[in-house]
Amino acid sequence: MNYFTKWYDDIMRRKSRTLTVSVSVEGLHQRHVGPSIQVARLELVAEPSTSFEVVIGRDVNLDNEAAQSFLDAALYGLLDVLLVFEVYPLRDVRITITRLQIDPVSSSQMAFRLAGRDAGTKIMAEIKRGSE
Repeated sequence: MNYFTKWYDDIMRRKSRTLTVSVSVEGLHQRHVGPSIQVARLELVAEPSTSFEVVIGRDVNLDNEAAQSFLDAALYGLLDVLLVFEVYPLRDVRITITRLQIDPVSSSQMAFRLAGRDAGTKIMAEIKRGSE
C-alpha cells in the first residue's frame, strides 16, 4: 500500500477550511542549539483563493540555491500546519512571501521549516479568531 497516496487522497477529499480575509503573519524561529543559534524569519500574506498558490514578492531575493532551499523548507513547514492542524485542511489559500530573512551563519533548512510552521499556526489562529 502506498501510504503517501492514501494520505494525500484523504486530505484532498476533506472539505477545505475557508480563509475569508487577508492575514499578514511573521514566522520566526530563534533557538540556541549548543554553542550556536538557529535563526529563520519570514513574512507572508495569506489571502482567500480557489486553490493553493504561492507568490514570491518582488523584494524577496532568491538569487542563490541556499535561499531557494530555505524558502522551500519554510513552505513545507507551512503546509505541515495548514494541511493537518485541524480536522479540515486549509488548502484554498494564496500565500505571498513578502520577506525572507536569512542569516548566512545561523540559518538552516530546519530553522526555516520551523519558522514556516510558526507562520501556519498564526494563520490558523486568525481563522479561529475570525469564526468566533
